[in-house]
Amino acid sequence: MKSYLTGLVGLVAIFSLSVEGIQSQTTEKGDSSVQLAMQQAEMYYNNNMLDSALMYCNRAISLGGNTCTVFDFRGIVYTKMQKYAKAIRDFKTAIALDSSCYEAYNHLGIVYLCRNELDLAIECFNRSVELNPQYAKAYYNRGIARLYLQDTDEALDDMKKAANLNYGEAIKFLHQLN
Repeated sequence: MKSYLTGLVGLVAIFSLSVEGIQSQTTEKGDSSVQLAMQQAEMYYNNNMLDSALMYCNRAISLGGNTCTVFDFRGIVYTKMQKYAKAIRDFKTAIALDSSCYEAYNHLGIVYLCRNELDLAIECFNRSVELNPQYAKAYYNRGIARLYLQDTDEALDDMKKAANLNYGEAIKFLHQLN
């Protein structure tokens, strides 16, 4: 069973890193120039035009968009560009700006997962689920990290938690086991 599960890691998405409509979350005061820059960044990101997405993230920051959401999103862009040191810096900045930003902890964990720093990744996923026990992506990502550590029982528990929260990737993963 263990070898079968660890072999499945290559068949599933390595982790869940997604952008889900950042426009409404960008600023507390609704600064339209920052919001517009972030809408442009998201559009370019979704079209895999990462340099342009990064440019608009930088513009949002220069316009005063010093929020968890802006730095978290720029960290996501850096992660996709595989510029992990810069992504880590931005996720840590996002967390410093808002220590309750469970998504930034999850995204930081993903970077550590990419760098094969599994213990740090699990710490970040743990913090994410502590802050939001209903955040299925963090359970799923922690399950992936635990699979790499060959902790299959804990990995399956995490996958089941994510599936119980209706996370599609976890549901697909568990269906592959049957």
